[in-house]
Amino acid sequence: MKTVLLTLSLLPTLSGAGVIEQTLTFRTSDLQLTRHLDYDVVALARGYTIPDPGRPSLPLATITVVIPADAELTGVEVIPLQTEALPGRFNILPAQPPQPLSSARPQEFVPPDPTVYSGTDPFPAACLAHHSTGRAGGFRLAAVTFCPFTYIPAHGRLSLHTQLRISIHYRDHAATPQPLTTSQRDRLASGLARLVANPADLAHFAPPVCAVDAGPVDYLVITSSALANDLRPLLEYRTRRGLRAELRTVEWISANYPGRDMQEKIRNCIRDYFTNRGLGYVLLAGDNAQVPGRRICVSVGNEQGEIPTDLYYADLDFSWDSNHNNRFGEMDDSVDFYADVFLGRASVDNSTQAQTFLTKLQTYETNPASSYIKRSLLPSGWLWRSLNYHGRFVNDSIAAITPAGWTDRKLENPSGARVVADSFEHGFALFDPAGHGNSAGVYDEDGTPIYTTGVAGSQRNDRMFSIMTSLACTPGDFEAEDCLAEVSHNCPQGGSIGVMMNSRYGWGTPPSIGPSELLCIRFYDFLLQRDEHLLSHAHSHSREVYADAAQWSSLWRWCMTEFNLFGDPAIDIWTAPPTALDLAAAETVATGRQNIVATVTSSGSPLAGVRVCAWKPDETFAVGYTGSNGQVELDIRPFTPGTLQLTATAHDRLPATKDIVVIPGVPEPHLVYRRHIISDQGQPNENGILEPGETGSLTIIVRNAGTAALSNASLVLRSTGSSVSILDSLSDISPVPAGDSAAVSGLLISVRPDAMPGSAVELVAYASAAEGSWDLPFIIELGYPGRVVADIDTGECALTIGAGGTLGYDATTIRQGRGFRFPKTDTSCLRNATFCLALDPEHVIDRFYNTSPGSLDADWRVAESLYASAPLWGADEILRAAFTDAGHARPLGLRVEQKALGLAGPNLGNSVIIVYDVVNQSSTPLTGLRAGILADFDIRPTDPFHDLAGTIRDLNTAFMRSVAPLPRSCGVKLLSPSNPGTLACLDHGRYVYPDSGLSEDMKFRLMSGSLGLARSDRPFNWSVAVGSAPFDLAPTSGRQRLGFALIATQDSASYAATCTAVQEWFDANVAITEPAGDISLAALGCEVIPNPVVDVAQIRFATPGQDRVVVGLFDAGGRQVELIHSGPLGPGQAIVWRPSRLPAGVYFLRAESDRAVFHRRVTVVR
Repeated sequence: MKTVLLTLSLLPTLSGAGVIEQTLTFRTSDLQLTRHLDYDVVALARGYTIPDPGRPSLPLATITVVIPADAELTGVEVIPLQTEALPGRFNILPAQPPQPLSSARPQEFVPPDPTVYSGTDPFPAACLAHHSTGRAGGFRLAAVTFCPFTYIPAHGRLSLHTQLRISIHYRDHAATPQPLTTSQRDRLASGLARLVANPADLAHFAPPVCAVDAGPVDYLVITSSALANDLRPLLEYRTRRGLRAELRTVEWISANYPGRDMQEKIRNCIRDYFTNRGLGYVLLAGDNAQVPGRRICVSVGNEQGEIPTDLYYADLDFSWDSNHNNRFGEMDDSVDFYADVFLGRASVDNSTQAQTFLTKLQTYETNPASSYIKRSLLPSGWLWRSLNYHGRFVNDSIAAITPAGWTDRKLENPSGARVVADSFEHGFALFDPAGHGNSAGVYDEDGTPIYTTGVAGSQRNDRMFSIMTSLACTPGDFEAEDCLAEVSHNCPQGGSIGVMMNSRYGWGTPPSIGPSELLCIRFYDFLLQRDEHLLSHAHSHSREVYADAAQWSSLWRWCMTEFNLFGDPAIDIWTAPPTALDLAAAETVATGRQNIVATVTSSGSPLAGVRVCAWKPDETFAVGYTGSNGQVELDIRPFTPGTLQLTATAHDRLPATKDIVVIPGVPEPHLVYRRHIISDQGQPNENGILEPGETGSLTIIVRNAGTAALSNASLVLRSTGSSVSILDSLSDISPVPAGDSAAVSGLLISVRPDAMPGSAVELVAYASAAEGSWDLPFIIELGYPGRVVADIDTGECALTIGAGGTLGYDATTIRQGRGFRFPKTDTSCLRNATFCLALDPEHVIDRFYNTSPGSLDADWRVAESLYASAPLWGADEILRAAFTDAGHARPLGLRVEQKALGLAGPNLGNSVIIVYDVVNQSSTPLTGLRAGILADFDIRPTDPFHDLAGTIRDLNTAFMRSVAPLPRSCGVKLLSPSNPGTLACLDHGRYVYPDSGLSEDMKFRLMSGSLGLARSDRPFNWSVAVGSAPFDLAPTSGRQRLGFALIATQDSASYAATCTAVQEWFDANVAITEPAGDISLAALGCEVIPNPVVDVAQIRFATPGQDRVVVGLFDAGGRQVELIHSGPLGPGQAIVWRPSRLPAGVYFLRAESDRAVFHRRVTVVR
């Protein structure tokens, strides 16, 4: 089969305000036709099909143009100017359903639609098929899809519109443009010039330029804390080459950014860095377990797709879930498919793989073999022999793209993967195995391996790493254990440096070339024909050609989102054997602000467009590009003697470096940040730490690290995030001698009440004086980092308590916790459990199952991390936390204060009590709230399908046991209020496993008592629900207390006895209000000064009279670590405390006198 080639020429004109016109010309001499089953097949170079089975299959084309950044599209016209009838009679092939490339045999042939093929009406009725707009960074793009053919089926006449005019109408000043930094604008414009039909308009249609408040970041690495240290060398490597790099862990992101799940938090972090830090590149450094991909929901025919895509992290517009149903990327969700940042994934999961990634990257970019670069390896096998459709068709198209001088090695129908692997060892820059596939490899139609993980992991093509693509199904499934893309990318002695493969089914449209093939072809088209040499740029723009198609075709949405990139996004791909650069500059420079001139030549001739970076760690960074004379002038400001590094990089050139000696220059001051001090006097918890909802004064200690005195200076404080407000941002700096420090006070900060405890806020102090200006970034922590999960294990059982409304486990970032264990040494009998509040079907707040398979809602958000406090109500152990409903799409303004109690004693030690105080923080009264616990017990974790469930209304409990001979019964009991609203058993076969999942309406009905059974009707997988009767909350601090117990025993008799014993203990010990004797420390005027404590502190009391006081210090686990004082103490007396032997951390002071019990948090710092 041959591909039709049509030449497209663009004659752009700007015909007045609000209209862009493009004239497109097609030549009939380039038109080629093929035959299939006695039908005529038409194909179009850089065209594609969107199959409408049974209707004539005619190719479409898309044109993309840039319009003003603040414009709104108002209309599109596609008007044929010249049309030529093609000679002969045509029987155009009816479009066939798309076929997954995993299908062993093609689908049944769909005959022509008689209502169309017997008609005399032109097909299509109009040239215009579809149009849409989107935003790539801040650039506004309009894409128009059209058909340049007209077909009269009954007469067999086919005409080609040899010239069309496309008019794109827009309205100026109708949208708010997204400002970009200069580097963002230039980077995006350079790539878009290869995508849009009117590149000359990019400059004057560009969005406005802005500066960033905090330090610019060009390149962001997102990884897990376990891999962070292994990947830190990448930051210096990328920075030295001109991209300022930073690393953030998913754990840090989870604590510092909002989001319904980890994926949304990561995306919000990227969006923040893009908007406020000038971000251009993102590397997701970890496999799916470390940095989870986003699954989107797309259906093609009868195939229901849950597609892992990293495009979610690159296309930052909209939420990808505009209908708020937690099913992302559906056809009615708002997605524009244009990348705002350039992104790749290093799918590593251990230290060895991370180090392999760094070693291969540096080898590829600095020391490649030159002999392999202009070579491609193109193995292929049959896709559907019965249709005469072969993988060689896509590879023939790739070979047609490679420039003259390239060697294309085609291996059609290889006898096995070893044959391909042996060829691969000889070195090929490009590699495209074409065939069927699975996560382990690519295969021929009959199952013969073409390339698999069995050979990919042991390749030895060191210094000859390949760029690999494939149309096959699922070799890029990074959710699998080790897919082909990962194995090749992580191969230690060879393999690939960049891989683009499908995470789910690839799709074909035989006999026409299909989406998965075209995505591979377009990548090489951008790389080799349009000179887009940066890996992630070529990957992104090759998909964006089809962005409009993905707006209205689920087939194209599926294919373009699953085609993910494994590799460093900033790689410059070799397309010719590299030559050397010569870098010349001064041998020495003095400290202080100055310009340095660098000259770059090759073989004595100056080179233009070379990027040169000057860098001295923590002091100066400057980047520029050489002009036609090979020179660039860089503004630098080193302030200490040492070494300044110059690095020059360019396409198809080996990097050049030069070290310049920095010597002492004219004395000048240089301000650096030393530390800061928080004063939160008058706040609810005066401890020198800003907590959510507090306002405090900030003092910044700065040091003059320069060699001259600093005169009077001014300082302005700015925040890069939204969790704090700067109430007073201006202050003065008095003169500071060289080597001395100064305190800058008078700054006032307020923290939002919903800020994440333990999160970090980045602030920047801008200082300016006659001698210069300085940016001083620093970080303050809000509240206590605290724990997300901790265990209550006083008695015979152990339960993990979550700070965000969960019991047993928390899956906010990764799944943490040890479940519910009885006895404590056994495996967990609990899979998932959550506190749930329900007002109506639109307001069910929980962290339980939802409509997306395998997913949990994330409606609760941590307000106070877990901490142990002094025992309360006579319990032997207590963990406190608080959470809010801020994660819900429609929050009600609820705060839940949680206390988990551990007990010891007969019939008590096999239970854990949880007390929830629900507080209405809104100004709206809430009527008819229901609260409860939803719990999925797996009595025998290895066999959850043989459980039985039941309820006992007299005991206010729902419980489960196994039909297997396992001595364990587990359940939930309502302790308070005494009248239950629901006691129910939930059948997973009906409400969790089906595709529809567990909806919000189902959970509301479960909480209101209209869903579920009183007793299981068969052994299966079940959950239980135990909830209260409806209650009301008054506005602004209306409060309701609820008590529950999780219970585990060996048999039903002891389960009932424990229910009774726990209820009696609760009634006797837990009051509706806090015990009157448990007086807060602040109420008695008692202080720990200073707090945090470094070396010594005073504990001051304001007791009414002489008392005997016992003061103890407890760690975060509730264990006493020091007896500070035991003896008499009078009013105004103080205890001098020196915690010299204690490690840094958060502790809890407990002071017990004859009159009261006091407790307070104390932070020890080192």
